[in-house]
Amino acid sequence: MNNYCIRCFNTLSVVLVSGVLILEIPDIALTNCTQFQIRIAQAIPAGITADTTVSIRTTSGLPFPLLNPCCANNVYADQIRRCGFYFVRFGSDTGNFILAGGWRLCRTSHVFDVVIPVILSSTTTTKSTKKVEVKKDE
Repeated sequence: MNNYCIRCFNTLSVVLVSGVLILEIPDIALTNCTQFQIRIAQAIPAGITADTTVSIRTTSGLPFPLLNPCCANNVYADQIRRCGFYFVRFGSDTGNFILAGGWRLCRTSHVFDVVIPVILSSTTTTKSTKKVEVKKDE
């Protein structure tokens, strides 16, 4: 039951609040892996930039970030389009919405942080061989 779309919604509003594009949908019960489809029914407001992230909120709920499943990054406002349909799942343990269904997003102009090198700690084990001289009794 968790792997198919149970509801399809048009957005009630699409607003820009403090650098976050918020897609508002009707109130629904959000349980783990709840999947639904969103259609962006309003125009994307002016003022979005490549750094504007996207969140989804229900009418009476708080906004939760929308994540890209292929790279676990935020979805940016320049990646979505008006009249676009997006399948979304809710992850209750992380408090995030995640794009589902293999939907492709447009490319973003967002400049990601510098590459963070991952240094694996290597512990070297030195094998100590001690030579012991053995003398026979004469």
